[in-house]
Amino acid sequence: MCYPQLGHTIESLLLKTGVELELSDSQPLLEWLANNYKTFGATLEIITDRSQEGAQFVKGFGGIGGKHLKGFNATHLETSFA
Repeated sequence: MCYPQLGHTIESLLLKTGVELELSDSQPLLEWLANNYKTFGATLEIITDRSQEGAQFVKGFGGIGGKHLKGFNATHLETSFA
């Protein structure tokens, strides 16, 4: 897995921090978003690709997109990637 926008891979993060991570749970991203979006004060909108606007959205964002409207406080999250 690669995070090109950060310039890191999982392997390089493990080497840099020396921390070994363990996978404790696995589920599809869309399912996780549908179950947890309210926890973050977000709204969830499902957009179909059967309209012209929806098809353009899927083509431009690969099917997942977001809109940032206000500040986000991540202090309640357990893990920090800073």
